Amino acid sequence: MAYLEITLQIDPKDRAAATGVYGKYKQPFLADVPGARSKELLVRDEDVQVLHGFDSVTHANDYLASDLFTPTWSASWPPSSKRTPTSASLTSPNSGRDRSNLIQGLS
Repeated sequence: MAYLEITLQIDPKDRAAATGVYGKYKQPFLADVPGARSKELLVRDEDVQVLHGFDSVTHANDYLASDLFTPTWSASWPPSSKRTPTSASLTSPNSGRDRSNLIQGLS
């Protein structure tokens, strides 16, 4: 398994809209993205995090370059959110080490 965690800064007044975006794209992600295994949302006081689970690092990187992620998904966030994630990390629990250097397409 590989996990892609994306952290976004979203104004508190727009957090409900962010959960709507998550709900809109969760099922298409799981149904249409090769290797997709899970998608979870964490709404915190300081940010919003989306955790995507994949069967491989390759599929996680492929998703980042796909139309479901860019531009469709990123353009759906509330206007007050930063379009570029403040941080993203890609990890593979089997390797026991951070694989952030494998992330592509987030600049």
